[in-house]
Amino acid sequence: MSYILNIETSTTNCSVSLFKNSELVSFKQENDQNYSHSKSLHVFINDLLEGSKVSPKNLSAISVSKGPGSYTGLRIGVSSAKGLCFALGIPLISVDTLDAFAHQIESPDGFIVPLIDARRMEVYAGMVDAMDTHIGRLLTYLESIDEYDNTIFVFTSDNGAEGSDIITQDGGSVLAPWFERVGYNADYETLGERGSWNAIGSSNATIAASPLTYYKFHASEGGLRVPLVMAGPGIDRRNEISDEFVFVTDLMPTILDLVDVENHGGSWEGREIEPVVGTNFASYLSQGQSPIHEPTEPIGYELGGNSALFKGDYKIVMNRTGQGDTEWSLYDIKSDPSEAYDLTEQKPDLLQAMIADYDDYVAANGVLPMPAGYNRVLRILGPALLQLRQDRP
Repeated sequence: MSYILNIETSTTNCSVSLFKNSELVSFKQENDQNYSHSKSLHVFINDLLEGSKVSPKNLSAISVSKGPGSYTGLRIGVSSAKGLCFALGIPLISVDTLDAFAHQIESPDGFIVPLIDARRMEVYAGMVDAMDTHIGRLLTYLESIDEYDNTIFVFTSDNGAEGSDIITQDGGSVLAPWFERVGYNADYETLGERGSWNAIGSSNATIAASPLTYYKFHASEGGLRVPLVMAGPGIDRRNEISDEFVFVTDLMPTILDLVDVENHGGSWEGREIEPVVGTNFASYLSQGQSPIHEPTEPIGYELGGNSALFKGDYKIVMNRTGQGDTEWSLYDIKSDPSEAYDLTEQKPDLLQAMIADYDDYVAANGVLPMPAGYNRVLRILGPALLQLRQDRP
């Protein structure tokens, strides 16, 4: 008797099936244009084995799609399969994705021609490569003028991958009136050339952010968690990776400290202005002790109806816009950064305490309630596009 676990993550479909002696025992699948594989795969595997009353130790082998397909989707599936096979000491079977597709098509005559849209991500990869090249040019220039050792470098991002579906497969776009005015185009054939406009869309953005959940505008980790690389005078920590929690408001007080500039304290040239908030973590960068934020300190966030609150290793999140959430979810993002395991039922007291903290954040920062029928895209682009259409000759 042999059991084989099958994993498929090469497309928008995330599926897991279990076979016993070539007969299907059970399967679970989900087709999500947002590529939620990192969130679903391990849950599916666990549910499938438990529901079939089969221990992982009883598996004889694991098969997994090897591509072509979504490279990050494949990475999630293959890395999971390899880890399980290594731990269990069983064979790993790779299956060609196109062969699997072909088995489902009855075409006795002619050819089957698979087409995979990769150009947009190819251009995106080219942009990343160009950025790396020009950062290198900047470093070389600073060395040439003897300012390299007198420069603080901060490399980070303002959000996760951009996932707006503003470009269609045929090159059309909701931004077409603006393209016409400024001379841009989104034609597939000229992507990456001068005057072209590229957008990777929600599916590729989910891939880029994986194994985190969702992307820009969302309050999930895929929309908020970004790399932070710092180096320069006053920064003694080097060649190390830290999972210490830092919030964006912590950057300004830290940089002011590093460059020895006094915090304005909420007053400038006799005028009252917004005070600098956030935690100065310059001492942490100079080999000071962690944590930067105390485990009891709540840190709130809200953008366009999508909300989160961090407290120690825990986070509550609700994506009202885009995902239609109506209830909070609770995660331990220290051990579960992909937000796959909702702890609301296991930790109800913590959930209620953090919701109360979020309510305090809303009151202190004047967060407005979401209006009925709110549409983020129309709110951001609507007036400008209307004006462009009115201005057309």
